[in-house]
Amino acid sequence: MRAAFLALLAAFSFASAANAYTPESGVWASPGETGAGMYLELQDDVLTLAVYGGDAQGRPTFYTAAGRLAYTYNTNGDLTSVVFRERMVRYSNFGCIGCPPAPVANEHDDVGWLTIAFDPADATRAQLTWPNGRVIPLYRFEYGYLRDIDPPALTGDVARMLGEWNITVDLASSDASYPFTADVLVLDQYVWGTNQWFYQGCRPDDAQVAGCSQYALDNHAAEGFFESPTGWQVIVVEDGIYDGELWFALYELQIGTERGSGWFTLYPDGENYLNYEAYPARAWRSASRSFVESGEGPAKMMVSTTGKPEGLGAVLLAKGIPQAKAGTTASRPANAARADIIRALEARLRER
Repeated sequence: MRAAFLALLAAFSFASAANAYTPESGVWASPGETGAGMYLELQDDVLTLAVYGGDAQGRPTFYTAAGRLAYTYNTNGDLTSVVFRERMVRYSNFGCIGCPPAPVANEHDDVGWLTIAFDPADATRAQLTWPNGRVIPLYRFEYGYLRDIDPPALTGDVARMLGEWNITVDLASSDASYPFTADVLVLDQYVWGTNQWFYQGCRPDDAQVAGCSQYALDNHAAEGFFESPTGWQVIVVEDGIYDGELWFALYELQIGTERGSGWFTLYPDGENYLNYEAYPARAWRSASRSFVESGEGPAKMMVSTTGKPEGLGAVLLAKGIPQAKAGTTASRPANAARADIIRALEARLRER
C-alpha cells in the first residue's frame, strides 16, 4: 500500500463490502448474566459451544450444542443473517476434577432448541434465544486489552489496536494484473490529543520483528483513532513519495478482538480522500501488544536516492497504471466528522 497505489485502483466503480463473515471463536457472555457464559469454537462453518451455567436450583451445569451456521442473502447478494440453531444438551454426573474416572458414565438430556443470531456487521455481537424462549444480547468477551499501567481514561477500543496487523486489500475491481495486495502495520503506543486518544506506530521495515525503527517512523509513520459511536478504527499511514509528492494510505476498519474488515484508500497529501477510490480490506492481528512493546526493533534500511522512500504506488504508476479519481459512493462508511479528524491525523504525521 504505498504512494499512488491509488492510481492502480482508479476509475472503477466502488465494490460492495465483502460478504465473507465468520463469528469470532472464544469466550462469549451477556451483560447482567452473572456467573454464566459460553465458549464458541468455529471451524469452517461448523460451530460448537459449551455453556457454563446452572440449573433451576443454581447448581453448576454443563451444556453443549453443535451444528452448521445458516447464511441468508438478499436479492443484491448482501449478507442479511447468520444463524446457529441446534438442540442444546445438558450433562450431569461428572467425576471430580483430578479424581479417577467416575464409575458411572455421565448423563445427558436434550433441553430444547438454542438459537444464536449473529450480527452480520459485527463478528463480536449476537442475540441468543434460550430453549425456554428468553432472549438476551450476547457479545465476545474482551479481557486482554487494558493493563494496570494504562491510564484510567484509556478505552479498550483504543488499546485493542496495539500490536501488529496484517491487512489484505482486494483490487479485483481494478485493472491490476493481480487481484490482491497487502500491508503490515505496527501500532505500539497511544497518546492523548485533540480531546481524544490516538494510537501511533508505523509500517515496519519488515514483518519479522514487529517493531518500528527510526527509519520507519521517519518515512512510514501511522496515526489512528477510534471513531465513536460508529465503531470504526481509522488509520492514516505515510505511504511514500511519488513525483515528489507525499501520499497517504487510509484504512477504515471495523475490528473485533483479533480481526476485522473495511476499506483502503490511497490519496495525495492535501487532497480530499473521498475523491479517491476505496477498496475492500481485511485485517487480522499477527502479533500481540506485548510483542511489539517488548521486542527489539528491526535494523534500519537504506534511504532511497530521492531522500524519501517510494511506496508500492510508485512502482505501479511507473508501469503505466493510469491515475484516476472516483466519485464518492454510498457504500463508503459515512460520517461528517471523519474528514476533520483525518485531516488532524495527516497534520500529526507531518509534525513527526
